[in-house]
Amino acid sequence: MNIWFTLCQKELHASKIWITIHALIFTLTSIFVVILPSSSVKLVIYFSFLVIHLVYLGIWAIYSVLKEWRGNTATHWLNLPHHGFLLLSAKMFTGYLLLIISFILGHFISIFAWKLSPGLITNLFGFSIRQENWGSYFYDWLVHHSVEIILFVLTTSLSTGFLILCAVLLAKSVEKNHFLAGFGFFLAAGIIKPLFISNPVQTITEWGNISSNHQELASFVQTFGGLASSFYIGNLMIEILFTLLFIWISSKLLDQYVQA
Repeated sequence: MNIWFTLCQKELHASKIWITIHALIFTLTSIFVVILPSSSVKLVIYFSFLVIHLVYLGIWAIYSVLKEWRGNTATHWLNLPHHGFLLLSAKMFTGYLLLIISFILGHFISIFAWKLSPGLITNLFGFSIRQENWGSYFYDWLVHHSVEIILFVLTTSLSTGFLILCAVLLAKSVEKNHFLAGFGFFLAAGIIKPLFISNPVQTITEWGNISSNHQELASFVQTFGGLASSFYIGNLMIEILFTLLFIWISSKLLDQYVQA
């Protein structure tokens, strides 16, 4: 366990530039959201914030792994006397820790910004909203469903991150057509995975209805967030199972690459 924590510390130390840039962008965006009077722009920023964090760990995987291959540390990293699972879990945990801190802070800063100025939205991307206190409705929805939103983003981003990691390592493992192999795996998994999620398994345990009582707000959230309707523990379990599968595949690919 001490070795794993040491690897995590090394990852944090090696990612100082990434962390600095991330912190700078996050700080400037947070200040911008809080002082911004326009609720329409705040809403666009928040949904963009959600999407970015859904793919955050995948971007981290590409950045972190390719940095090992292209940098002077590649030989040292690949020849460490540890299993691929230990190396990859430390690397991905570091990125996931940054993701958790970033998303939770950003989510509650967004709530604070909406509380300061709920505002009035009359039209956004052609969707008309006639409720004058729509901003207050969205603020209440955001506060009431914070746990569901945070769990959804953190779980889905974990599965997506390891899927992208698998694709990158697979591309590195084949002798020819690296990009096609990685992209093909990513595309195939992206098609197969929803087939397991969209079935009765997800409704075994229902947890939390995050649709709104206000019809206009519910329609708007369905249009942009895809989070309205119902939220199930079954969804989380499927995502976790796929994450474990992707971790196992990634570890085997790295071990095979090193042994070759």
